[in-house]
Amino acid sequence: MPLARPRLAVVASLLMAACPTVGMGTGDDSQTETALQTTDDPSGTTQTCPIGSEGCACTGGGGCDLGLTCNLQTMICEAGGGTSASDTTGDPPETSIANTDPGHTNTSTGDTAAPECTAKGDGKESAECVAIDANRPFCVDDACVPCGELAMDACKLGTGAARPLCLESGACGQCDVAAAVDAGQCSEEMPHCNLDNNMCEGCLEHSECPATACKVAARKCFPTDNVLYVRQGSLKLKCSDKPGMGGSKDLPYCDFALAAAAAQLGGFNSDYTFVQMGNDDALGYPGAVNITGGDGAVSYAFVHELGTPFDKHTQLIGIGPMVTVPNNVTLYINNFGIVVENGQADSSIGVSCSDGAVWLDDSRVHHARGPGIRSNNCDIHLRRTSVAFGSTEGIDMTGGSLHTVNSFISTNLSKPNLGGGGLHLRAGATVDMLYTTIADNSNEAGKNLGDSIHCDDKVSIKLRNSILARRPTGANPSIVCPGSTLNVTWSVIDSNLDLVDGNNNSKFAAEDLLMALVLDNNFGVFRIKDSAAGEEYFWMAAQWNTGDPHYDYDMNKRNAVPGGLDYAGGDVYSN
Repeated sequence: MPLARPRLAVVASLLMAACPTVGMGTGDDSQTETALQTTDDPSGTTQTCPIGSEGCACTGGGGCDLGLTCNLQTMICEAGGGTSASDTTGDPPETSIANTDPGHTNTSTGDTAAPECTAKGDGKESAECVAIDANRPFCVDDACVPCGELAMDACKLGTGAARPLCLESGACGQCDVAAAVDAGQCSEEMPHCNLDNNMCEGCLEHSECPATACKVAARKCFPTDNVLYVRQGSLKLKCSDKPGMGGSKDLPYCDFALAAAAAQLGGFNSDYTFVQMGNDDALGYPGAVNITGGDGAVSYAFVHELGTPFDKHTQLIGIGPMVTVPNNVTLYINNFGIVVENGQADSSIGVSCSDGAVWLDDSRVHHARGPGIRSNNCDIHLRRTSVAFGSTEGIDMTGGSLHTVNSFISTNLSKPNLGGGGLHLRAGATVDMLYTTIADNSNEAGKNLGDSIHCDDKVSIKLRNSILARRPTGANPSIVCPGSTLNVTWSVIDSNLDLVDGNNNSKFAAEDLLMALVLDNNFGVFRIKDSAAGEEYFWMAAQWNTGDPHYDYDMNKRNAVPGGLDYAGGDVYSN
């Protein structure tokens, strides 16, 4: 049963305040032919009185039905006498009408609205109007108007082609779709459309650099002249096992490790993209990747040719560690399965990183015997990625930082004296998790260890718009982080955390949350079970802010309105 959800009463009251009640005007009544006025008769019953009828209220413009006139003193339609607005030829009655258009002043009889701006007649955006309302950027007849009320090329002419697109909001911008290059809105050099400000920026997704990959930290594409190809060999398709003697499409290197060694022949000063090609005739899967470091800082990207998530060339499968990243190396991995198979010991890790950085996009790290990710002073970034089905910790961090968005830490268990659970942190590690689901993880039983998050010493954790649901089979708490900085807001939690006013968290029993989620065993993702579960536990449990992702793990749209309520966790429920 639900334990608590104190926020809903506040939300309900806000929603009621935002909606007009019966009898409140939602527009100009003179334009509503079926508008009704309610009256009380002597019997105490409420009756309807059609506006404009005899004995009923006049319209907002002072009109009545045929043969009736409006008494402007009482604003009631009468069979005779009174003064009808249609008969009035002199000054209008002295009634004050509020003008809700920003920049206008309220006026009384005979007054005109004060000008919002000074029209220059040059067709340019008006700085005065932009300051008043960016969605009404043009000055016409001393009033600010949206671009949609002008000619189709108003934004192109008005901004000198800097922001040529007239947006639905009325403002001018550069772009309004995610695939902005394909739409002809952004250039290949600035391919990303920031949907918050409708401006073109450097790449943020690998898909925006189709020839290579995106160096996300620098917001630019990898160089197109540093691309090395990788493919497993077979009788029909040969590959090179000698660094410096391969790397083309016709003679690719046999694995990533050889390609990385070839990239370093000229020193540790050049960024490279490595492209895995398919070969269904090859034996086994591409194996482990062990990158060596150097004295220079470099960035590498691992991508693959088109294929399904379970094709040979889209997975790295082996005993582990499957990927090793050293100091001075930033590795981008896009759309790969990193799977430990037949793991033998705690060293059978998915990704091992020391003093470097790893960006995992649209990937999965599964079935590790040791931690799925082991980080020693590394910066780890997960975007639409799962770390799941581990025998011990999902992620083990000594120092460094962890950043997750639209990601999942799922069903990581424990081994005696080897640890376990979702996250294991120490040595001042910092964690920033947004729209992340940490579910069904369990630590060693009977030791009072955190099932979802356990800290050996002081760390810093920020959790927003997320879900925290431990495996409820033991007596462990969900979070054990004594002395640490823990900032959990707008999240659904099962933990031992208290509900603090202003944090806007919702708290439920772990078993209820897990019953409301469905595990995808192929991808390690917990999706919302159905609409009823979504409404009960997860919808309106998060708040979207400017800068948050516009889409979820599955690229379903979020309620991307500043301050708008949204689904917590990595999944937005969709039929």
